[in-house]
Formats: sequence, structure tokens, C-alpha cells
Amino acid sequence: MSGRLKVDPSATFRNVVLGHELSELGEEALKPLLYVNVAHVQMLRKQQIISEDTANRLIEALQRMDKEGLSVLDTEHSEDLYFAVEQKLIQELGMNEAGNIHVGRSRNDIYSTVYRMILREKLLNIQKDVLALADKVLRIAELQKETIMPGYTHTQHAQPITVGYYFLGVFDVLLRDVQRMKHAFAFVNKSPLGAAALTTTSFDLDRQVTSDCLGFDSIICNAYDAISGRDYTADVMSALNAIVSDISRVVTDLMTWNMFEFSFIEIPDEYAVISSIMPQKKNPAALEFLRSAASWVLGDTIGVLSSPKGVSYSDIRDATKYLYTPIWHSLEVTSHVVQLFGEILPNIQWHKERMLEVTNEGYSTMTDLADFLVQHYAITFRESHHIVALFVRESLNTSKKANEVRVEVLNQICHELGYTFTLTQQELMDVLDPRACLERRHVVGGTANEQIRGMLDENWKRFKDERRWYLEKCSELKKMEESIYEHSI
Repeated sequence: MSGRLKVDPSATFRNVVLGHELSELGEEALKPLLYVNVAHVQMLRKQQIISEDTANRLIEALQRMDKEGLSVLDTEHSEDLYFAVEQKLIQELGMNEAGNIHVGRSRNDIYSTVYRMILREKLLNIQKDVLALADKVLRIAELQKETIMPGYTHTQHAQPITVGYYFLGVFDVLLRDVQRMKHAFAFVNKSPLGAAALTTTSFDLDRQVTSDCLGFDSIICNAYDAISGRDYTADVMSALNAIVSDISRVVTDLMTWNMFEFSFIEIPDEYAVISSIMPQKKNPAALEFLRSAASWVLGDTIGVLSSPKGVSYSDIRDATKYLYTPIWHSLEVTSHVVQLFGEILPNIQWHKERMLEVTNEGYSTMTDLADFLVQHYAITFRESHHIVALFVRESLNTSKKANEVRVEVLNQICHELGYTFTLTQQELMDVLDPRACLERRHVVGGTANEQIRGMLDENWKRFKDERRWYLEKCSELKKMEESIYEHSI
């Protein structure tokens, strides 16, 4: 029903714009829209704006609609989903009963609320996925806490670490991702309902009632902000970007370690593809997808951030409706990335002997030799660093691997520089032993076994705390859904 427009929307406008808006979320938007209607009706009843009987009949009709689904609505001839629902109510109950359901509100605050309800649900689903991944990562850290490998900086051997130590770091990153999602959720889970078009209404509404009824943490006080503000979408996209970017960095390491020249790991067959021409090939296609998908989320983020840029701070479709399309896409992509990565990780085969071999052959233990000279022979670290650097250069010039170096070369360098101390071959090998290097690092956050054990214990506690928050939020929203139609205000 419209008294303002003389003709219906054009076929092109309906197909390209209005139809897309209806089909983009469809059934997914219907349930929160019905919940918004129910909460509003209950509040109108409490405020004695509509009668008890009218409220009950409206709620019963909305509940029937919830059970029957989108198919009972005439979306083809409605401007949007809201009008399809309202028209259905008027058809069933008549204008006198249903005509006042829109008292004191606008589609502006309705859709602002609906989008936030959809978004918070999707954020919790992502939270579930990331927590599941973090759980798997921590289990890998525990299983592989003694699996020695080279640690890298700038793609070069740096210092020995273990696979478990590496994944303890990955866990920390994922837990920060979880916390970023919590912050985004806090911005999202605020109620705009009751803001109406932009200045609230002359009807005596109680916005806190609808906020509580729909499971929001609080209301957005300023009605203009409730309608116009979409800055929370930047927090959502930032959190999603962090997740896929963090995963892509680990994926890059896995792809490197999977190369023949490294042979540290093998990707399971079920996550690889073959070559059509080269019989020997086993391409890690699943990992390639994970890394590529991170760029899709980044691209969506540019769209979300640029859509409201330079647009009026008001209710306008550029900033308040169309920027959601890339958000829905990024949420789906992020969920796929996290789930697939969580499937691959526990099934990776770790070639422990090869990793230890490469660690022994590389020069990643030379920092310990420099430390040893400082600790035992009263020279400065800079002097020691110079001695060991010359020793490494000379050893490499003679094609020596780290486990083949000779103490005579080191002693000669020391004597030529005027130092009188000498080491034995056994002392040198003991200093350069990778496992001993790990155990020397007792500083908080180091690679010594008791430090790794402590980090594992602490991380399980942190994980349980984050999972508890997630379960509490899920429980709150589940209770809201279970009680929405029976709730008496």
C-alpha cells in the first residue's frame, strides 16, 4: 500500500535491486524480522498502546508465519520483506488488528536491528570455528612439544625451536583473534530498535524492553546514531581480516615445509590434487585456497570501508544497506577457511628425523656459542659475536655443516685475535647441540621444557575462559529464541 508512488517499481529495478535484497538473506532474515515484530508488539502491549487481545493475535500470527516460512509471503509484489510480513498480517487479521504494528517505528530501526541480529549470530558461528581451531592447534603444540626444527627469521635459520613451540605462538594469535571477535560482537550487540526513522517517536515506547526481549546487551541511546552509524562493520571486517591473514601466514610456512627441498611435512592426499601432465606431482591445492581466500576478505573490507566514505551521516542505502553484501561473503569465506584449516592441521605428517637433520646441519645454534664465550671467558658479547661470525664464515668456506665444524678453526681465530682461551671438540659439540640449546632458555616464554609446559597449562586455562564466554552468549540467545513468543512483559 502506497499513496506516494503512482506506479510499481520497474522490472529492472525490481530484479537488480529489490529482488537482490530479498534473495540475499531470504529465510535467514525472516526469523529475526519476526522476532523484532514480536518484541515490538509485546512492548506496545506493556505500554498500553495496543490492547492485550490485539497483541496476542498479532503474536500468534507471527508465530504461525515463523513455522510456515518465506513461502507464505508475497515477496514478488512487496517492496521488501518487512512489507511482505505486514501485508500478510493485514490479510489474516484485518487492518484494525494489524494496521498499528508499525506504530512508533520505521524500517530504518527495524532493519538496523535485523542486520545486527543476523550479524551477531554469524559472529558467534565464526567464534565457534576459531575456538575449535585453537583447540586443535594447542593439541598439536602438546603432541609436538619435543619435535625439533629450525626457527627462521628472514627465511634463514635463526635458532632451534620445536614444532610445539611454533604452534604455541600460533595459538596466541588465534586467541587474540577470538578476543577481537568478542570486541566486534560487543559493538554489534546493541539495539537500535525504537529509534524509528531517526529521532524516536511521539509514542511512549520503552526501548529497554525490546532490547532485553531480543537479547541485546544495551540500547544505542542516540537515535540518530542508531540509524546512521555503521562503524561497527569496520570492527567486524578487521577481526575477519586478522583471522584469515593469520592463517595464511601459517599456511605459507606449511607450503614451504612441504616442498621437496625441505620435506619437513607431508600434506594428506585428501587435500591435494594431481597434475594432468606431470605424474609425480602432488599439489597442496587446499593450502593454496586458504592463502588465496585471505585476499578475498581484504577485498571485501575495502568495499565495506569505502561504501560509506563521503556519504551523508544519515540513513542512506550506500552506508546502511549495501555495505552488508561483502560482509556476508567474508563471513562465509572466513568460516570455510577456518574449518578447512582445522581439518588439515591434525592430519599433517611430520617428518621428525628430517627436521632434526636439517637443524643439526644448519647454523641456528651459533647464538649459543657466542653466549658461551661471554659466560665462560669474560669477553663482551660484541667481541664474541665477531669471533663466532668469523668461525661460521670460515666453516662455510670449507663446506662444513654445523655438525661438522672443527674446534681447531675456532681456536685459531681466537688466538689470531689475541685471546688465550681454547675449547675442546666435545665442549663445542655440547654447546651446539640443538636440544641443549632449547633447554638453556628458561626465561619466561622460552623453549625450555618447563616453560613450554607452563605455557601449555596457562593456554588451556585461557582457552576455557574464552570458550565459556562463547557458550554463555550462545545460551543467552538460545533462551531468547525459546521464550520470544511466550514472554510476557
